[in-house]
Amino acid sequence: MTSFDLGQNQFKRLLFRNVIVPLALGFVSCAVFVGMIFYQSGVSRWVDHTDQVLALANDLEKMMVGVQSSFRGYIITNENDILDPYYQELAKIPARLEAIKALISDNPAQIHKVNNIQELFKDWSSSSQEILETAPKERVAVYKKNRCAALMEEIRANFNQFRGVEEQLRDERVKATQQITDTFLIVVVGLSLLFGTLIAISGRRTLINLSQSYEKI
Repeated sequence: MTSFDLGQNQFKRLLFRNVIVPLALGFVSCAVFVGMIFYQSGVSRWVDHTDQVLALANDLEKMMVGVQSSFRGYIITNENDILDPYYQELAKIPARLEAIKALISDNPAQIHKVNNIQELFKDWSSSSQEILETAPKERVAVYKKNRCAALMEEIRANFNQFRGVEEQLRDERVKATQQITDTFLIVVVGLSLLFGTLIAISGRRTLINLSQSYEKI
């Protein structure tokens, strides 16, 4: 093999190392990066989903507390206008409960908590109706002996537990995304530096050999 042929072979190797290899690494990095974008998009959708569940749960709890406030106001004042929100919100609550169940259908433990809230509120509603059917002069005394206040406290405790689980799920998903993103960046930067250094060293050696080959021609 002549020095010219050797120079051509070295030039081809140099071209492969300095052009083809970096280009292939670029395609691989792009593919991984696109995969990361899709993964983060999926996690973001789950985070948004959790936020929707939390918003609906907060709204539902406010409705139940509003029903209780309207009921208590009526018991104290005996004014019919104060009781209007009681019936209005009471009619909306079943649909809101079903809406939450639809959003968390993939989480049996959370479904169980919502079912507990639903049963507790049914008991509260039945107890409140019994008080409303009592003679006006006896309502306050009956209310003090009734389980309505205790039931509502239990409902709130269940809501707190429900929110705690959803917030934990959201935090875990956000943390997992951040960890994967950080790891990806470290790996990509590390590999880029490593391969870049190796290619530079190998390319320099090849160029030196190639230069020496041409000097002999």
